[in-house]
Amino acid sequence: MRAAMTRAALFAGVLLGALATGAQAQTVINVTVANDSGTTSGGSTGGAGTLSAALAQINASTPPGGFIINLQTNVTLSGPLSPIFNSVSINGNGFTISGNNSQRIFMVGVDTATQTSAGVAGSIIADRPQVAISNVILSAGLAQGGGNGAGGGMGAGGALFVNQSADVTLSNVSFANNNAKGGARKLWRFDLKADGAVDLRSRKLLYDWGDGRGPDGFKQDEKGRLYVAAGLNKPNLPFEPATDKKGGIYVLDPDGKLLTFLPVPTDEVTNCAFGGDDRKTLYVTGGGTLYSIRTTTPGHLVYPPAR
Repeated sequence: MRAAMTRAALFAGVLLGALATGAQAQTVINVTVANDSGTTSGGSTGGAGTLSAALAQINASTPPGGFIINLQTNVTLSGPLSPIFNSVSINGNGFTISGNNSQRIFMVGVDTATQTSAGVAGSIIADRPQVAISNVILSAGLAQGGGNGAGGGMGAGGALFVNQSADVTLSNVSFANNNAKGGARKLWRFDLKADGAVDLRSRKLLYDWGDGRGPDGFKQDEKGRLYVAAGLNKPNLPFEPATDKKGGIYVLDPDGKLLTFLPVPTDEVTNCAFGGDDRKTLYVTGGGTLYSIRTTTPGHLVYPPAR
């Protein structure tokens, strides 16, 4: 009996060892350097132990078990980080990554046109990265676009910008004092081709918020009018200095003409949605408050089809 138990224990030990051996170990990169000069246009990073070097490493290869980046210190950036092109888990362990009011912190993936272009076929850029960020504070990030949209990008996502080609999950992530400066605070309209693709040549400007806070969430009613959450009641200096684009819902016709403005007293106005049995109640979120107002036209119903 004792011999049989011994043989069983030995077999179990061999099986467990085989399972452990067969599992693919993840590559762990520890970030131990607090001050990070970022990544230069030539690809140089802040050096061993920096977050910029860790991102350069994950973008360069794909180990069988994937990557984990572990923060072991607070990080302050004085230069830009490389975009994240590869799948990775970033564990902040309760530390803070600061953009120092001068740098965007994380950009993930690329635009769809780049991802599907022939020039990147077979590279990690053509894949869809799966990025998990947890237990970290993203603070004082700054995205800088071109003034009034005149180049330099759109100035969005001071702490985190996720392109269409990537999936990002957040767990216990806090955002503090991140901002976007410059960029186009404009709403554009595009036509669709017969196959559903966007016709980029059809771009038409609908509305320009200038130096004010641009469009956030928006909805459409049955007549094609747009209800756009935008603006600020109190300027956010120096990033959004305009005083003439108040916070509320901007109601535009399909050609961009401002039909009416529904003021909302608390900043920031973030989104709106039609509800109620007749879809004639417009719900608006702003400053942690939910508002509602009755409309004369129902909201546009996408699915299921209206009966």
